[in-house]
Amino acid sequence: GRGNRMQVRLGDPARLEAFQAKCESERRGLHTPAFRMPTSLPQDMLRMMHVLFMDLGSQGVVQRDFLQAWHNRFPHEPLAYRELGFRDVRGLLSQVPFIEKVGGKADARYVLVR
Repeated sequence: GRGNRMQVRLGDPARLEAFQAKCESERRGLHTPAFRMPTSLPQDMLRMMHVLFMDLGSQGVVQRDFLQAWHNRFPHEPLAYRELGFRDVRGLLSQVPFIEKVGGKADARYVLVR
């Protein structure tokens, strides 16, 4: 053929209008994403974390190896961080008051606070 004969066909006008309204409300700052604060950690989980970190000693555990260390120490107790409202294990560990993160991204370790 000749020329550029590209066409756009609108399949569902209602969906387009809803999308336009959503974009407009976000532009004006009316859209606020849903956020839910994680619940406080259960005492039994905090006790288990303390036992784990006492067993690990002063070296603590590398961030990427934490789940393996948990499963080695508590093989029949899953770490239910998502059920507690955390996106990942790092978010869970940030809420444990007696441990701290040492180091940067690649070599981050969690150790007991002295």
